[in-house]
Amino acid sequence: MNSFYQHNTDGDWIQNIYVSNTRRKFSRICLSLVLCTFVTYASVFILQFIVLALGGGETLATNIYWQWALSLLPLYLFGMPAAYIFLRKVEASPPKESKMEIGELLLLFLIGRFVTQVGSYISVFLVSLTENVFKITIADTTSALIEQTPVWLVFLAAVVIAPIAEEFVYRKLIIDRLHVHGEKVAILFSSLIFSLVHGNFFQVFYAFLNGCILGFIYTRTGRLRYTIAFHMATNFLGSIVVLPIMDAQKKLEALLSAGEMGMEYMSLSLSIAGYSIAKMALAILGAVILFVNRRKYLPSRYALQPIPQDRTLRIVFLNPGFIAFGIMSIMEFALSLL
Repeated sequence: MNSFYQHNTDGDWIQNIYVSNTRRKFSRICLSLVLCTFVTYASVFILQFIVLALGGGETLATNIYWQWALSLLPLYLFGMPAAYIFLRKVEASPPKESKMEIGELLLLFLIGRFVTQVGSYISVFLVSLTENVFKITIADTTSALIEQTPVWLVFLAAVVIAPIAEEFVYRKLIIDRLHVHGEKVAILFSSLIFSLVHGNFFQVFYAFLNGCILGFIYTRTGRLRYTIAFHMATNFLGSIVVLPIMDAQKKLEALLSAGEMGMEYMSLSLSIAGYSIAKMALAILGAVILFVNRRKYLPSRYALQPIPQDRTLRIVFLNPGFIAFGIMSIMEFALSLL
């Protein structure tokens, strides 16, 4: 039977149709994100034009709330809905729904602490290398914006809104359409897209690694509530818990510059050291858990509609959508260096 399919003309024709349709699916997924970006930037431009026309130029430059509004509203109100409308016609086959115990989620979260640390180290190394080679300074604009923002707004934007919206797009919309091609394909491709849309070297690596964990959780449970909770907890640690530490580091640098080495200096030093030790301890614990359970957390090899290995590159990457998305990503990363 297999031999007939492989060598029969009709079998080749059927396989070519399957390859063409699958390639078109991957292309459409990527084009939906290109559309999302285009609509988002167009919306930002229109909103900026309206505000400037009304004489609000100074407001745009100095008001932190306007900066957040221009960062979030165009994306969540216009960009992502455009991607959804463009992508919803692609047939979806979501993973089967099942429960995941809190203890299992906790173990995966600890693994997330480890991969976040690894991803951060990779980012720091590459940013430092790039700065030394090209003699430029690469600013972490996301962290700078968070430092200037009221805690309640950071919490609303980073801990509540972003995880819900991003999990719907990068887990549900994408994985539901790729799950038939196997967990491995769905997890890795959705994680790659998720990491690249961050558009900067400071987040891309740990976003990819955490995306793999989020993808694993979703493919095994079919429920966004788990991935949203995981994403919220991750962002809470990265945007809320870290704020007092960032403030303490600034104060410590000021005291050091002034030559004041008193009790406040010691207290701040101990706080920062304690945070660093706790973060490293969680990362080490996550590494141990991952090593012990490394086989358990491997994606399943089963695929209802497997992608032929000899056509993988053409289907997944050498399609118009991914090429356009890749060019767009390169441009965004280049802009992040300025």
